[in-house]
Amino acid sequence: MGKFYENKILFIIYKKVRKIIKKVFTKLKNIYKIKNKIIGIYLIE
Repeated sequence: MGKFYENKILFIIYKKVRKIIKKVFTKLKNIYKIKNKIIGIYLIE
């Protein structure tokens, strides 16, 4: 029973960590897109 409980806790932690990583990754991708747009504008001018 203890083993199953440990696995459940690990799974919950894993899911939470994955959510956080996804959020951070999305933010980084958005920052990268904005940077590229700014660089693009500079190159055009």
